[in-house]
Amino acid sequence: PMVMIYSPFSEHPHKGKSSKTSTMKPSFTGELLPGPIKCSVQMTEYLEKHSLIIIFRDLAEPREDKMFRGAAVMELQGRVLYDEDQDISLDVLCLSRKIGVIKCKFKVTNYGYTPPPGGAPGRVPKEALMDE
Repeated sequence: PMVMIYSPFSEHPHKGKSSKTSTMKPSFTGELLPGPIKCSVQMTEYLEKHSLIIIFRDLAEPREDKMFRGAAVMELQGRVLYDEDQDISLDVLCLSRKIGVIKCKFKVTNYGYTPPPGGAPGRVPKEALMDE
């Protein structure tokens, strides 16, 4: 099995590596997971309006249309807490039926970026605006 993560704020699907063992109860850790999902926008309000779609595929299946084994959706509303380890359980669905539960551990980080005083670079100070 393999895990893929889609997000509306990144440019491509994030694919993990295929697991060759424990196909009945796979565990995706370490190198089997996709790399970090990066977003160019660090606004909490923007990120909380989106979700991550976690898809499970069976790579032993030769036909692309038969590889799908299930999916889970992680809503980001209330989960964009920077630099905090978080745990969540999500239902895995396949053809509108619940087929299992996954437990996810994740962390949202801004990679140490702190905006400069007065806002982001290029922002015009309020007193310099020429509004009437």
